[in-house]
Amino acid sequence: MAVKSVERALHILMLFTRQVPQLGVTEVSRILGVTKAAAHNLMTTMVDAGFLQKYPESRKYGLGFKVCQLGMTQPQAYNLSKCAHEPARSLSCSRRMVARVGLWDGEAMLVTATYYPQNRIELSGSIGPRIHAYASSLGRAVLAYLPPDELSYYMKETRMVPFTESTIIDEGQLMKELEATRTRGYALDREESVYGFACVGAALFDSRGKAIGALSLSGHPEKVLNEELQSELVRDLLRTTGEISRSLGYQPNSSII
Repeated sequence: MAVKSVERALHILMLFTRQVPQLGVTEVSRILGVTKAAAHNLMTTMVDAGFLQKYPESRKYGLGFKVCQLGMTQPQAYNLSKCAHEPARSLSCSRRMVARVGLWDGEAMLVTATYYPQNRIELSGSIGPRIHAYASSLGRAVLAYLPPDELSYYMKETRMVPFTESTIIDEGQLMKELEATRTRGYALDREESVYGFACVGAALFDSRGKAIGALSLSGHPEKVLNEELQSELVRDLLRTTGEISRSLGYQPNSSII
Protein backbone atom coordinates (compact mmCIF):
# COMPACT_ATOMS: atom_id res chain seq x y z
CA MET A 1 0.00 0.00 0.00
CA ALA A 2 2.82 2.40 0.91
CA VAL A 3 4.64 1.63 -2.35
CA LYS A 4 1.46 2.29 -4.32
CA SER A 5 1.03 5.65 -2.60
CA VAL A 6 4.59 6.62 -3.49
CA GLU A 7 4.01 5.61 -7.11
CA ARG A 8 0.86 7.72 -7.23
CA ALA A 9 2.61 10.70 -5.63
CA LEU A 10 5.39 10.53 -8.22
CA HIS A 11 2.79 10.18 -10.97
CA ILE A 12 1.06 13.32 -9.71
CA LEU A 13 4.31 15.30 -9.79
CA MET A 14 4.90 14.25 -13.40
CA LEU A 15 1.46 15.54 -14.44
CA PHE A 16 2.51 19.17 -14.01
CA THR A 17 4.20 20.79 -16.99
CA ARG A 18 4.81 24.29 -18.30
CA GLN A 19 1.64 23.90 -20.37
CA VAL A 20 -0.33 22.44 -17.42
CA PRO A 21 0.87 24.28 -14.28
CA GLN A 22 -2.30 23.62 -12.26
CA LEU A 23 -4.59 20.64 -11.79
CA GLY A 24 -7.67 19.99 -9.69
CA VAL A 25 -8.59 16.97 -7.59
CA THR A 26 -11.17 15.80 -10.14
CA GLU A 27 -8.64 15.85 -12.98
CA VAL A 28 -6.00 14.02 -10.96
CA SER A 29 -8.43 11.38 -9.71
CA ARG A 30 -9.57 10.70 -13.29
CA ILE A 31 -6.01 10.39 -14.63
CA LEU A 32 -4.88 8.15 -11.76
CA GLY A 33 -8.08 6.10 -11.79
CA VAL A 34 -8.75 6.62 -8.08
CA THR A 35 -11.59 8.18 -6.11
CA LYS A 36 -11.70 11.91 -5.49
CA ALA A 37 -11.29 11.25 -1.77
CA ALA A 38 -8.12 9.22 -2.34
CA ALA A 39 -6.67 11.86 -4.67
CA HIS A 40 -7.56 14.65 -2.23
CA ASN A 41 -5.94 12.87 0.72
CA LEU A 42 -2.75 12.18 -1.20
CA MET A 43 -2.50 15.71 -2.57
CA THR A 44 -3.15 17.20 0.87
CA THR A 45 -0.25 15.14 2.24
CA MET A 46 1.95 16.41 -0.60
CA VAL A 47 0.96 20.00 0.21
CA ASP A 48 1.88 19.47 3.87
CA ALA A 49 5.28 18.13 2.76
CA GLY A 50 5.87 21.08 0.43
CA PHE A 51 5.80 19.13 -2.84
CA LEU A 52 2.51 20.70 -3.94
CA GLN A 53 0.85 24.02 -3.23
CA LYS A 54 -2.84 24.87 -3.36
CA TYR A 55 -4.12 28.01 -5.07
CA PRO A 56 -7.12 29.38 -3.11
CA GLU A 57 -8.51 31.32 -6.09
CA SER A 58 -8.73 28.38 -8.50
CA ARG A 59 -8.86 25.68 -5.79
CA LYS A 60 -6.32 23.82 -7.89
CA TYR A 61 -2.82 22.56 -7.14
CA GLY A 62 0.63 23.27 -8.52
CA LEU A 63 4.21 22.24 -7.79
CA GLY A 64 5.47 23.31 -4.36
CA PHE A 65 8.68 24.90 -3.14
CA LYS A 66 10.27 21.54 -2.30
CA VAL A 67 10.32 20.56 -5.96
CA CYS A 68 12.03 23.83 -6.87
CA GLN A 69 14.47 23.36 -3.99
CA LEU A 70 15.42 19.87 -5.15
CA GLY A 71 15.77 21.07 -8.73
CA MET A 72 18.24 23.75 -7.66
CA THR A 73 20.23 21.52 -5.32
CA GLN A 74 21.79 19.19 -7.87
CA PRO A 75 23.45 21.85 -10.10
CA GLN A 76 24.44 23.88 -7.05
CA ALA A 77 26.02 20.83 -5.45
CA TYR A 78 27.87 19.98 -8.66
CA ASN A 79 29.23 23.51 -9.04
CA LEU A 80 30.24 23.70 -5.38
CA SER A 81 31.96 20.32 -5.50
CA LYS A 82 33.75 21.24 -8.71
CA CYS A 83 35.11 24.51 -7.29
CA ALA A 84 35.94 23.02 -3.89
CA HIS A 85 37.49 19.72 -4.98
CA GLU A 86 41.18 20.55 -5.36
CA PRO A 87 41.41 23.20 -2.58
CA ALA A 88 39.58 20.96 -0.08
CA ARG A 89 41.65 17.90 -0.99
CA SER A 90 44.86 19.90 -0.62
CA LEU A 91 43.76 21.29 2.75
CA SER A 92 42.92 17.82 4.05
CA CYS A 93 46.32 16.48 3.04
CA SER A 94 48.34 19.44 4.32
CA ARG A 95 46.57 19.53 7.71
CA ARG A 96 46.22 15.72 7.88
CA MET A 97 42.58 16.06 8.89
CA VAL A 98 39.20 15.12 7.47
CA ALA A 99 37.68 17.90 5.36
CA ARG A 100 34.01 18.11 4.40
CA VAL A 101 32.18 20.30 1.92
CA GLY A 102 28.52 21.01 2.65
CA LEU A 103 25.70 22.75 0.77
CA TRP A 104 22.93 24.64 2.59
CA ASP A 105 19.50 23.49 1.37
CA GLY A 106 17.42 25.88 3.45
CA GLU A 107 16.87 23.41 6.28
CA ALA A 108 20.10 21.45 6.80
CA MET A 109 23.57 20.85 5.40
CA LEU A 110 24.01 18.39 2.54
CA VAL A 111 27.51 16.93 2.55
CA THR A 112 28.69 16.82 -1.07
CA ALA A 113 32.22 15.51 -0.49
CA THR A 114 34.44 14.16 2.28
CA TYR A 115 38.23 14.21 1.97
CA TYR A 116 40.67 12.11 3.98
CA PRO A 117 44.39 12.85 4.44
CA GLN A 118 45.22 9.38 3.10
CA ASN A 119 43.99 10.60 -0.32
CA ARG A 120 40.79 8.58 0.04
CA ILE A 121 37.89 10.67 -1.20
CA GLU A 122 34.20 10.04 -0.75
CA LEU A 123 32.09 11.93 -3.25
CA SER A 124 28.34 11.72 -2.87
CA GLY A 125 26.89 10.37 -6.11
CA SER A 126 23.57 11.72 -4.96
CA ILE A 127 23.22 14.51 -2.45
CA GLY A 128 23.84 13.61 1.19
CA PRO A 129 24.26 12.72 3.95
CA ARG A 130 22.16 15.49 5.47
CA ILE A 131 23.29 16.87 8.83
CA HIS A 132 21.74 19.27 11.33
CA ALA A 133 22.98 22.83 10.97
CA TYR A 134 22.63 23.91 14.60
CA ALA A 135 24.97 21.19 15.90
CA SER A 136 27.73 21.29 13.28
CA SER A 137 30.46 23.74 12.32
CA LEU A 138 29.38 23.35 8.68
CA GLY A 139 25.87 24.48 9.55
CA ARG A 140 26.74 27.23 11.99
CA ALA A 141 29.15 28.72 9.47
CA VAL A 142 26.14 29.28 7.18
CA LEU A 143 23.53 30.11 9.83
CA ALA A 144 25.73 32.97 11.04
CA TYR A 145 25.32 34.73 7.69
CA LEU A 146 21.65 34.07 6.98
CA PRO A 147 19.37 37.11 6.59
CA PRO A 148 17.42 37.71 9.84
CA ASP A 149 14.10 36.50 8.42
CA GLU A 150 15.62 33.23 7.16
CA LEU A 151 17.39 32.61 10.46
CA SER A 152 14.20 33.36 12.38
CA TYR A 153 12.28 30.87 10.23
CA TYR A 154 14.96 28.22 10.74
CA MET A 155 14.86 28.69 14.51
CA LYS A 156 11.07 28.49 14.57
CA GLU A 157 10.90 25.35 12.44
CA THR A 158 13.82 23.43 13.96
CA ARG A 159 13.47 21.16 16.96
CA MET A 160 16.91 21.10 18.53
CA VAL A 161 17.81 17.84 20.24
CA PRO A 162 21.15 16.96 21.88
CA PHE A 163 23.55 14.50 20.24
CA THR A 164 26.07 14.77 23.08
CA GLU A 165 26.07 16.53 26.45
CA SER A 166 27.85 19.46 24.76
CA THR A 167 25.24 20.10 22.05
CA ILE A 168 23.77 23.60 22.22
CA ILE A 169 19.98 23.30 22.15
CA ASP A 170 19.03 26.60 23.79
CA GLU A 171 18.02 29.19 21.18
CA GLY A 172 19.51 32.13 23.08
CA GLN A 173 22.81 30.34 23.54
CA LEU A 174 22.90 29.31 19.89
CA MET A 175 22.25 32.90 18.77
CA LYS A 176 25.22 34.05 20.86
CA GLU A 177 27.35 31.33 19.28
CA LEU A 178 26.30 32.44 15.79
CA GLU A 179 27.15 36.04 16.65
CA ALA A 180 30.59 34.90 17.83
CA THR A 181 30.96 32.85 14.64
CA ARG A 182 30.23 35.85 12.48
CA THR A 183 32.61 38.06 14.47
CA ARG A 184 35.59 35.71 14.25
CA GLY A 185 34.77 34.38 10.76
CA TYR A 186 34.57 30.67 11.57
CA ALA A 187 32.40 28.21 13.49
CA LEU A 188 33.28 25.59 16.09
CA ASP A 189 31.79 22.21 16.95
CA ARG A 190 33.03 21.22 20.41
CA GLU A 191 32.16 17.51 20.34
CA GLU A 192 28.53 18.52 19.81
CA SER A 193 27.71 16.10 17.00
CA VAL A 194 29.93 13.12 17.90
CA TYR A 195 32.00 12.36 20.98
CA GLY A 196 35.73 12.44 20.29
CA PHE A 197 35.50 14.79 17.30
CA ALA A 198 35.69 18.57 17.16
CA CYS A 199 35.36 20.66 14.01
CA VAL A 200 36.11 24.11 12.69
CA GLY A 201 34.17 25.39 9.68
CA ALA A 202 33.90 28.49 7.51
CA ALA A 203 31.29 29.68 5.04
CA LEU A 204 31.52 29.58 1.25
CA PHE A 205 30.00 32.54 -0.60
CA ASP A 206 28.66 32.81 -4.15
CA SER A 207 28.64 35.70 -6.63
CA ARG A 208 25.70 37.30 -4.80
CA GLY A 209 27.62 37.36 -1.54
CA LYS A 210 25.28 34.70 -0.13
CA ALA A 211 26.57 31.90 2.11
CA ILE A 212 25.56 28.79 0.14
CA GLY A 213 27.72 26.22 1.89
CA ALA A 214 30.75 25.64 4.07
CA LEU A 215 34.03 23.78 4.44
CA SER A 216 35.11 22.13 7.69
CA LEU A 217 38.07 20.34 9.21
CA SER A 218 37.49 17.58 11.77
CA GLY A 219 39.84 15.96 14.24
CA HIS A 220 40.66 15.19 17.84
CA PRO A 221 39.40 17.91 20.23
CA GLU A 222 42.91 18.56 21.55
CA LYS A 223 44.04 19.37 18.04
CA VAL A 224 41.05 21.49 17.03
CA LEU A 225 40.24 23.32 20.26
CA ASN A 226 43.79 24.08 21.39
CA GLU A 227 44.10 27.85 20.88
CA GLU A 228 47.60 27.79 19.41
CA LEU A 229 46.88 24.93 17.02
CA GLN A 230 43.44 26.32 16.23
CA SER A 231 44.88 29.60 14.96
CA GLU A 232 46.95 27.67 12.40
CA LEU A 233 43.96 25.60 11.32
CA VAL A 234 41.79 28.69 10.95
CA ARG A 235 44.44 30.48 8.91
CA ASP A 236 44.60 27.63 6.39
CA LEU A 237 40.84 27.07 6.44
CA LEU A 238 40.01 30.71 5.72
CA ARG A 239 42.61 30.87 2.99
CA THR A 240 40.99 27.83 1.37
CA THR A 241 37.40 29.03 1.74
CA GLY A 242 38.44 32.37 0.27
CA GLU A 243 39.91 30.59 -2.75
CA ILE A 244 36.77 28.49 -3.25
CA SER A 245 34.45 31.48 -2.81
CA ARG A 246 36.36 33.43 -5.45
CA SER A 247 35.95 30.47 -7.80
CA LEU A 248 32.21 30.70 -7.14
CA GLY A 249 32.29 34.36 -8.21
CA TYR A 250 32.37 35.95 -4.78
CA GLN A 251 33.76 39.44 -4.31
CA PRO A 252 34.05 40.76 -0.73
CA ASN A 253 31.99 43.88 -1.43
CA SER A 254 29.15 41.82 -2.97
CA SER A 255 27.81 40.54 0.36
CA ILE A 256 24.03 40.80 0.71
CA ILE A 257 24.24 40.62 4.49
